[in-house]
Order: sequence, then C-alpha cells, then structure tokens
Amino acid sequence: MRKFAILSLSLLLLGCSHWDKNNCKKTDWGIIGYEDSLQGRPANEYEVYVRACEAYKVKIDVEDYKEQHTAGLKKFCTYDMGLRWGREKKEYLKTCTPDLEYGFMLGYERGLKEEL
Repeated sequence: MRKFAILSLSLLLLGCSHWDKNNCKKTDWGIIGYEDSLQGRPANEYEVYVRACEAYKVKIDVEDYKEQHTAGLKKFCTYDMGLRWGREKKEYLKTCTPDLEYGFMLGYERGLKEEL
C-alpha cells in the first residue's frame, strides 16, 4: 500500500508544473526516473527537476533517478511499445539507448505507417 501511495504521489507530481520544497524533499526520484522512461522522456529529464528544486536548496537523488530510468527503458524500448508509440503518432525523443533502440524503431516506423 505504501508503494502505491508513493507512486501515486510521484505521478501526481509529474503532472504538476509547481514544485514546492516539500515535494522536492519527499519525492522518490527512482520512481520518477522509472515513470519518465515509460513516458518516453529522455534520461536528462532530471535536469528539469534539479532546476525546480534548486530554488529550495534541495538536491534530488540523480543517481537513483538515472538508475531507475535505465531500468524502465527495458520495458519502454521494445518493438511493441515502438509500434504503439508510432500508431499514436507520438514524437520519439531518442529515449532508448543504442542497444535497445533497434527493436523499438522497427515497431515505431511500422506504427507510423499505419492508419489510425
């Protein structure tokens, strides 16, 4: 239940453009990194959070963010996700690492060619 609450809070924070000191301190940055990768956001997305939290002199856990972002790429950078992303005509932001990108791109290019 606690993990669900943390995940829910983290997802809520992702949708908010306003960060306050409390959000910056209490956020699980690993969950944010993982979720960002599943949303196709690039690995340097953490820089947005760093800038937002710097205003409150709060440092985010960049290593945890990066580690979990990388873990999420294994789920995001697949043929099936590429196909879905392409069908939905979503922009691909070069999120996948070179070793994972090939399968994703096969699906993505196929999905882009399909009519909705």
